Amino acid sequence: MDKLNDLNDLMQKGVLEGVYPGATYCLIEDGKRHFGYVGYKALYPEKEENKLDTVYDVASLSKVVATTMAILILCEEGKLSLEDKIKTYLPYIKYDHVTIKDLLVHSSGYPALTEGTTEMTTLEPLMDDLMTCDLAYETGSKVVYSDVGFMYLGFLVEKLTGSLPDYLKTRVFKPLGMDDTRYNHKEILRIAPTEEFGFRGMIRGFVHDEKAFLLDGVAGHAGIYSTAEDLAKFAGMLLNGGQEILKEDTVNRLMVKEMPFDEDYRSLGWIVKDIDGGDVLYHTGYTGTHMIVDIKRQKAFIMLSNRVHPSRENTKIIKFRKRIEKIIYGE
Repeated sequence: MDKLNDLNDLMQKGVLEGVYPGATYCLIEDGKRHFGYVGYKALYPEKEENKLDTVYDVASLSKVVATTMAILILCEEGKLSLEDKIKTYLPYIKYDHVTIKDLLVHSSGYPALTEGTTEMTTLEPLMDDLMTCDLAYETGSKVVYSDVGFMYLGFLVEKLTGSLPDYLKTRVFKPLGMDDTRYNHKEILRIAPTEEFGFRGMIRGFVHDEKAFLLDGVAGHAGIYSTAEDLAKFAGMLLNGGQEILKEDTVNRLMVKEMPFDEDYRSLGWIVKDIDGGDVLYHTGYTGTHMIVDIKRQKAFIMLSNRVHPSRENTKIIKFRKRIEKIIYGE
């Protein structure tokens, strides 16, 4: 199949062009799953060949694979409403008008980050910041992609369920057979290292994101590890109307365009992006990951990489993702 050959050739070029050390990927099309892997799992301190079962820190894909899923299921269970005020559950929040939906859509008014998180070495200053955080703009007036908002959502799920990891394992990951998807994955030799960063050295087996690291690896905005095979199961669930995990109406609700965002739109957790004349669910992760779920055309693409290895200064992946889309959609 020419498309698969072209896709594999491009993924190989990604290694040669220094977009990432290596990557795993899956294209779901015509009811079939096509997997591939290229390059190296690690470059430093020594090269390690990549494999399909390499475990990647998926960074902000955690927002949609984990936190958004937990919120939606809690809503289906009647334990939560999207119109509920976050202050109802987290009393330390200053503002009594910000809703769960505002946080999911990234239109809450909360800033992207709090000050100085990259320099923090203990949890206390981060929690102090989160407990006193001010709105940076009027709620509902625009979209500002916010880790702060999703940290609040993670705390909300913890409060209602007792454990974000356990709830996700029971309600999402185990039913789908996503055995390698979890917070704090400890099979070190299978994990692709991320960045060499300050006092942490070469990060491997610990979450890359600074805030999630301070939260012991479990956070609403980042922290999940996974494989291309596991995320193909997740994407397949959405393509199949939610299977036994979500109601079909809830899956369809994800496609509703809530707020304009650059040239696209924000929905509940996801970006609704126009690719080749059709709307798809789309999300990226800082470490070098992204996912496309095209419900209407029954197509999906998952790519996992560690483009931050050994440094986050490498941003070639931003333009590279467009090249992938051209092949997937035959442009």
